[in-house]
Amino acid sequence: MKKIIYTILFFIVGFIIAFFTDSFFTEWIRDLFQWSTDNLIQYRGKSIYFFTPIFLVSLGVVFSLFYLANCTKNRTKIIINVIICISIFLFSIAFVSSISAILKITTCTNCQEGILYINYYGINYSFILTLSSVLAISPSLIQLVFNKKMNTKLNKSDYILIAVVYFVSTLLNIYEYYKEDNNLIEYFVDIPVSIICAVLTILLFMYWLIPKYLFKKKSFLLFAVFGLIILAFFGVIQYLAGFWSGNGDWSKSFKWDNIILNGIYNIIDDVGFTFGLLLTKKFYESQTQLHKTQEQQKENELKLLRSQLDPHFLFNNLNTLDSLIDSNTEKAKEYINRLSLIYRYLIKTKDAEVMELSEEIKLAENYMFLIKTRFENDYDFKIETRTDLSDKFIPTGAIQALLENVVKHNKPQNNKAIEATILIEENTLKVINTKSTLVSKNESFGTGLKNLKARYKLLSDKEVTIINTEKAHIISIPIINLIEEN
Repeated sequence: MKKIIYTILFFIVGFIIAFFTDSFFTEWIRDLFQWSTDNLIQYRGKSIYFFTPIFLVSLGVVFSLFYLANCTKNRTKIIINVIICISIFLFSIAFVSSISAILKITTCTNCQEGILYINYYGINYSFILTLSSVLAISPSLIQLVFNKKMNTKLNKSDYILIAVVYFVSTLLNIYEYYKEDNNLIEYFVDIPVSIICAVLTILLFMYWLIPKYLFKKKSFLLFAVFGLIILAFFGVIQYLAGFWSGNGDWSKSFKWDNIILNGIYNIIDDVGFTFGLLLTKKFYESQTQLHKTQEQQKENELKLLRSQLDPHFLFNNLNTLDSLIDSNTEKAKEYINRLSLIYRYLIKTKDAEVMELSEEIKLAENYMFLIKTRFENDYDFKIETRTDLSDKFIPTGAIQALLENVVKHNKPQNNKAIEATILIEENTLKVINTKSTLVSKNESFGTGLKNLKARYKLLSDKEVTIINTEKAHIISIPIINLIEEN
């Protein structure tokens, strides 16, 4: 709750700073347009101040993200990151303004003696300031993405957000087209094509580019290269559609370099704000989910610690041991040894998030011995290994939790044993067991399936899968390779 309050406060601070610096930056952008083109751009009309509300929102979002990315760092690192962020922001304004001005000159078709006269509102201040804000926070955002993976799959509320943003954008574009007395065909071509290209660009980034090249491969270079290719592709489609609907002269203006640059410029303008809102929303959701999972993990750890000394579990094992002492002394000694090994392992690994698969298999063998001894022929366990166990890890106590699940939810019928197989493959571990309609009332002292799923959310981007058929129950857990995960 404290982090949420501070996040909102930082958003307000960023919003206020943007409000008081907006006029300064718009004036500076105008100067940069003239400076970068050797005064080939001249302004006409009355110099008035243009309010840029998108910049206010974007700078508020930037401040919120900066707080989330740096709230756990020391003062020195925070100061360094502030300097980097401000430097990137100022450089981006200068760079983007210069490129925008040069594009206006190179694509000019009505220049008078090489000079382009534009109105003060002929500059897209919102685009320049918003893009610069996004670029400024990108190092912190990338670091957050690398360290705390967020779910980039869009949910219902994300699609509603996209729909609302582009609905408002459509209304504003219709109003602008009406003021400029554009042709009717431009309403039905430009606006739909722009929205379709923008939405497809966002979907490609969220479902393919970010998960594959930032999360999985962790290659910012490939992310940037393919990102530019996507922006150029849809930007060119958007630009050509607008050029065709506006009856542009293909013989004079068909220059691929200008088309690509203008296309990228336009698509970023259409995508930037929506994409920024989505990333902020998804990041906030991931932080909320992470907080809930961490709380669940703490609760799981307490349950696990309590379960290690569960009187009910210990009582049942002592009863089994008592009967063995009189009937089978050697097996009683083995039972004591196995029970002590289980408790020793649980105590030794109580603070470990993951353990070697080979060690977990040893725990499973000891646990299966206790079950077989206690229930005799009611359960039949076997382990089938199809891969090398070295350098493979799973959450601590995971197999024991799965075996416990078999015993807890399946009771033998008609003297037919419940068969359970632990199948170890290259990337997954499966527990496959036959089913019964009777439910056992045996005690449970592990973390359970629900807790195991929660732990995987913290440890990996892979998920536990459950397949429930009429005759068998199959649970697959991913094997963690720490080298790949890190």
